[in-house]
Amino acid sequence: MPKLRVSNLKFILAIVLFFSSNVYAEIVDRIVAIINSEIITLSDLNEYREKLKSGGLVDDALLKITDPKKIITDQKLLIQHLINERIIDSEIKKQNLQVTIERVEKEIQNIASKNGITREQLVMALKNQGVAVSDYQDFLKTTLERQGVIEKEVSSKIKITDDEITEFYLKNSDEKENRQFFEYELAHILFLKKNGGSEAAESRAIEVYKKLSSGMSFSDVASKFSEDPNFSQGGTLGTFKLSDMNKSLASEVNKLNPGEFTKVMLAPGGNYQIVFLKKKKLIPNPKLDAQAPRIQAVLFEKAFKIQLQNWLERKRQEAFIKINI
Repeated sequence: MPKLRVSNLKFILAIVLFFSSNVYAEIVDRIVAIINSEIITLSDLNEYREKLKSGGLVDDALLKITDPKKIITDQKLLIQHLINERIIDSEIKKQNLQVTIERVEKEIQNIASKNGITREQLVMALKNQGVAVSDYQDFLKTTLERQGVIEKEVSSKIKITDDEITEFYLKNSDEKENRQFFEYELAHILFLKKNGGSEAAESRAIEVYKKLSSGMSFSDVASKFSEDPNFSQGGTLGTFKLSDMNKSLASEVNKLNPGEFTKVMLAPGGNYQIVFLKKKKLIPNPKLDAQAPRIQAVLFEKAFKIQLQNWLERKRQEAFIKINI
C-alpha cells in the first residue's frame, strides 16, 4: 500500500475536521474555509485582523483592491480577502514559483541598504518590535512569491500606450494646455484698409475668396493679390501654436485640414485676410511630457485593480472553495 505524503495527510485531516461536528472543530481551532489544499482557520482571521490593527507584518499585494478598514470590521469581507490570498498561494505551488532562502536574504539586504542600515541593525530593529528573524523571512518569502505570481499573471500583461496617456491628459486638462499640442504652418492673403477703406478691402477679399473657391492655387493667388507689405513667397506667415493666435483666428484655423483656407476674416488694424493652412504637425507637449509618468502610474493602477480582480475571479471559478460560516 503506497504511503501518503505528510502534506496530503494534513489536507485530509483538515477536511475531516472541517466536516466534523462543531464541538470537535472548536477544540482544534475551527476551520472556516478550504481552498484547494489551503485552509483558513478562525485564528487566521483573528491574527490577520490584529495585524491590520497594529500595523504588523501583512502582505499588501491584495490590499490595493480591498479597503483594510472594511476588512477589520467585516468578517465576511476578511474571509474573502484571505481566500484570495490562498488562491494565489495555490497558484504558487501549481507553477512551482517558490522563492529560495537565498532570494529572501538578498531582499533583506536590499531593504537594509535602502534604509541606510546594516542587516544586523535591521534584525535588531525587528527584535525591538517583537518580530523574530525567522518570521520576517517567512513573511518576505510569502510576499515575494505572491508578487511573482501577480507580476507574471497580471502586471506583465498591462500595457499603457502613449495614446491612452494623451487621451487621459486631454480629458483632464484645460483648453489652453491642449492648444500647445499642434503646430500650424500658415500663409495668408492680406487686404489693407488704407487702400480705399475697410469696405473696399473686404470687397476685394471676397472676390479673391471666390477665385480660391474655384480651385485656383493659393500660392499663385497670394502672389498676385496680397497687399501685405512684408509679403513672402506664397504668402507664408510662419509656424504657430493655437495659443499664439487671437481667439477668432485660432477658432477658424483649428477647423482646417492642411490645404484648406478660412473664410474672409477681419485682421488686426481693420484689414481683411484669408488664411491658408499649409501644414499641421503634432509636436511634443512640455506639459504632457512632464505629467506622462504620473498619468501612466494612474492608468496602470486602475488597470491593475481591474485585471487582478478579473484574474482572481477566474481562479476562484477553477478552485475548490468551501466556506463554513
